[in-house]
Amino acid sequence: MQPLVSVLITTYNAEDFILETLESILTQTYNPIEIIIVDDGSNDNTRNRLKPYFNKIVYHYQKNIGTYGALNVAYSLTKGKYIAIQDHDDISMPYRIAEEVDVLERNPYCCFVYSHAIFIDQQGKQIGEWNIDRNQMNRIDTFRDLYVNGNFIPHSSILHNREYIQEINPYNPELKVCGDFHFTLNQTYKHHVVKIPHPLIKIRKGLGNQVSGDKTALFREEKIVLKAIYKKYKCGINRTTYWKSLSNQYAKEAEFFLDNKQIRKFSQATIMSIFYNPLNKRIYLFLLDRYTYFLCKHLNRNKKVA
Repeated sequence: MQPLVSVLITTYNAEDFILETLESILTQTYNPIEIIIVDDGSNDNTRNRLKPYFNKIVYHYQKNIGTYGALNVAYSLTKGKYIAIQDHDDISMPYRIAEEVDVLERNPYCCFVYSHAIFIDQQGKQIGEWNIDRNQMNRIDTFRDLYVNGNFIPHSSILHNREYIQEINPYNPELKVCGDFHFTLNQTYKHHVVKIPHPLIKIRKGLGNQVSGDKTALFREEKIVLKAIYKKYKCGINRTTYWKSLSNQYAKEAEFFLDNKQIRKFSQATIMSIFYNPLNKRIYLFLLDRYTYFLCKHLNRNKKVA
C-alpha cells in the first residue's frame, strides 16, 4: 500500500489562481493524497471558488496570521507520512508527488527531497528556469552552501518526511518572507536531503505582496535568519563561516542597490561586505565588472562625440 501524502496549501486572496493550483494536485498520478487548504483570512472570492471541492479537500478558514503561521496550522491538520508544500499560485507537474515519494522511499535517511523549477508569469507562460547548479552533496556541505551562499531550494518543490520534523511548529511565524529559508537551514543542519535534477513545479513570478516586494525588508530578514541560525548552532558554525555568510549577503545587496541606482545603500553594503570578509571574490568581481561596463560606456560616448 502506498503511503499517504499530505499536501499543504496556504492561501490569501488568490481567487484567480487557487483552482489551477488545486487541480494540479487533484490530477497527480500518485494516490493516496490528502489536500489541506488553510485560507489565511482571504476577503476575496477564494472560499466560493473552493466550495465545489469541499468534499475533496480539508478547508480551514482563519483570521490572517501570516504565511508561516498558516503553514504551522496546516501542518497540524496533516495525517500523511510525507508532507508536500504547494504555494497558492504555483503548479505541480502531474508526476511530481509520485517521483518525490519514490525518492524518499528509496532514501529513508533523508528529511526531504526537492527539485528544479520553472518560472511562469501571471498567464502561465514560461519565463525562465530555476536550475540548481549544485551536485548532490552530503549533509554538512549542503547546509554550509545554503548558509554561506543563500537559499537555492524552491520551497514549493519540497516533499518532506514527517519522521524528521520534530518541532510542533516547524515554521517561525514571526518571519514574513524568509520562514522557508529558516526551515530549510534547520532541517539541513540535522539531516540529509536529495535533489531531483529536473523541474517538478512551476513557480508564478510577479505576484509578491508588499513585504516580499520590499527588498530592504527582505534583506533585513535574511540577516535575522543568518544570525538566529548561528546562535542556535554555535557549536557547529564557527565565526568565520558566519562572517562569510554576512559578507555574501551584503555583496548581494550591493549588486541590487547599484543596479537600482541607490548609491548610498550600495556604498554601505559594499563596505560591510568587505568588512566581514576582505577576501570575498564575489564583491571584487562584481565591482570590476561594473567598473569595466561604465568605462566602456564612457569611452564609446567619447568616440561618438569625437
